[in-house]
Amino acid sequence: MRKKIIELTKNFQNFFQKTGAKKAIIGVSGGIDSACSLALSVRALGAKNVIALLMPHKDFSSKKNLQDAESLVKSLEVEYQKIEISPFTKQFFDLNFAKKDFTRANLMARVRMVLLYALANEKNGLVIGTCNKTEILIGYFTKYGDGGADVELLGSLWKTEVFELAKKLGLPETFYTKKPSAELFENHYDEDEIGVNYAEIDKILQKIETNNKFKPQTKAEKKVFSLYQNSNHKRHLPPII
Repeated sequence: MRKKIIELTKNFQNFFQKTGAKKAIIGVSGGIDSACSLALSVRALGAKNVIALLMPHKDFSSKKNLQDAESLVKSLEVEYQKIEISPFTKQFFDLNFAKKDFTRANLMARVRMVLLYALANEKNGLVIGTCNKTEILIGYFTKYGDGGADVELLGSLWKTEVFELAKKLGLPETFYTKKPSAELFENHYDEDEIGVNYAEIDKILQKIETNNKFKPQTKAEKKVFSLYQNSNHKRHLPPII
């Protein structure tokens, strides 16, 4: 993992310099992926060149995650703003065709990306994505929401590698011990929604990736393979470091 950190840092530095951008803009949720993306961005570019947005929703975001996010940006000495997004989402939620949890979850993700790009426009910055390879391959992201970014810094890392990365980067234990959650609706946890744990998902995806004639046998393999196939339309990716 140490070698990967060095490679990611160097490659991201080179990519960023070639774009001519001045700032890296990143949404920090209190989860492990955004925490690692932030820490790597600071490592590569320096804290003065990174700006974080904390964008909780009063009805869905936990105080714990918000506290963790705020503590992290302060410890890394990154410029940040905290924007409560419920005033932005209310008018969307009031629409008569925006009633499902799934619809509202995607709306929140897209509102956050609108805010990130607005800040990037103002600061001549790039929006740094926080999706890992596992999420990308099973489509576990919102198209034009958290999947909308200028570059995916963790896009070559499996979710299980992200947990290892957090430890190697020296992030507080809370980031790799808490149950992963996108917090897009009440009691929302990644593995509960997917129906398979990340360790198993990664093993199955690695089989799929290395065997173009892969045929799922178990219930978990059928689930993951279905997610992989059905999310192909979402994988028009930005550059992956």
